[in-house]
Amino acid sequence: MPKLFLTVFLGVLSSSCATADTDLNKILTAENDVVNNATKVEVAKLKPAPAESVMKNALSAPYTIAGFPIKGELKSLSPEKAKAIAQDILNAAHYADIMQRCVNASLIGIRFTKGKTVVEFAYSQPCQQAFWAMNIDGKLNFASSVLGPDYSKAIINLKGRRD
Repeated sequence: MPKLFLTVFLGVLSSSCATADTDLNKILTAENDVVNNATKVEVAKLKPAPAESVMKNALSAPYTIAGFPIKGELKSLSPEKAKAIAQDILNAAHYADIMQRCVNASLIGIRFTKGKTVVEFAYSQPCQQAFWAMNIDGKLNFASSVLGPDYSKAIINLKGRRD
């Protein structure tokens, strides 16, 4: 079973306000309802940021997604596009069980909102890293893994959106 890798260094995650969950299926299951049934889905280009900043701003700042600063305009996604992307990013089989160290040159973020619940997802290039920020049982959780290139094409295509 693929395991999630932390989006930030373990030392930073050891604070009492955030926890890390290493079971990918548990993370994806916890997010499933919000992502699949979101009433609002927004997308934006993101700027790379230091781990401390990502931890501080995740799910608490409207100008970030998964803690990464929004670069430019936040745009709404149609329900059809949101559903298509959700199918790829919620499938544990689409993640690679590898660890890689890489410098992220660009990121794209997606914020899924259902009522008062928010799940944030960011995808980086060229590293193919997928970052998640969500509350599970009242605790802020950060997680990441490597999303296979065949499943990230729809996300990459969001970069050129004009609508």
